[in-house]
Amino acid sequence: MNDDLYRRYMKAFQTLELHKSGCQVCQPDLPCEAGRPMYERFSRLQDAYRERMAKRRR
Repeated sequence: MNDDLYRRYMKAFQTLELHKSGCQVCQPDLPCEAGRPMYERFSRLQDAYRERMAKRRR
């Protein structure tokens, strides 16, 4: 199944994790200024994906 939302969600996760692995400032759930947009994108996509999965289970 071609799932663009899932791919974007996983890409956002990978991008955020890559950033955090090299950032001395980022902390769990408290990203630096540069990491904040990455964290927000990841969070929005994660919420959307989880919501869609919950709707499918109903």
